[in-house]
Amino acid sequence: MKLDTAFEINEKQWQKDASWGKYKVTRYSDVKGSINLEKALIYSDNIYFARAALGMGQDTFTEGLKKFGFEDQPEYLYPIEPSQIGKIDSEIRLADSAYGQGQVEMNILHLATTYSPFVNEGNLIKPILNTEDEQGQVWKEGVVSPENAAALSNMLTKVITDPKGTAHNGLIANYPLSGKTGTAEIKEKQGEKGKELGWFVAYNPQSTDMIVAMMIEDSGSKDVVTRVKEFYELRLQSGM
Repeated sequence: MKLDTAFEINEKQWQKDASWGKYKVTRYSDVKGSINLEKALIYSDNIYFARAALGMGQDTFTEGLKKFGFEDQPEYLYPIEPSQIGKIDSEIRLADSAYGQGQVEMNILHLATTYSPFVNEGNLIKPILNTEDEQGQVWKEGVVSPENAAALSNMLTKVITDPKGTAHNGLIANYPLSGKTGTAEIKEKQGEKGKELGWFVAYNPQSTDMIVAMMIEDSGSKDVVTRVKEFYELRLQSGM
């Protein structure tokens, strides 16, 4: 998949073909027209990511996740289960996995870590807890090119700065933030209302010293964005 890959998307729900039965991917937004990666990130467009994963295929998709450390978490002092891809045994599972559903399970430490390449020239940084350990250790080198890392980080900035961005309520005057929202819904089947988990990851694209990942249960992403914003504002007030 290339950074300029785009799809024509004009519907709220989408399925590849009739073989999917009644199952459809539902998108958060209703923006119509040509949707590229930047717009997909800004609007958190599930249909875009589903179609992108189907286009690249299961093997390429899985290899990409493993490149970012799925199922291979380094030793960490606090017991945390490694992030898992789960079983991808159908096109529907592949499509759902592309936007973090399906059987994908990701611990919050790893979630924050996967954003480290955007401020470290494409290198995935090893998470540590022991302050005696050397900071800034590279866990996986060159998971994306420096050019693509910079381009993606710029797109993630627009998730907050764009008025229609899913994290626009996290905008802080005169302080740059990049980030991505997510909403995980726990339910038995499509069509029913499930328990929502609101997620948000944010970082200063001009700094490598902090990435914040937060989840709030029984809440959409708007509340967690507000909470992360308050954290950064308090940090600014304290002069840190």
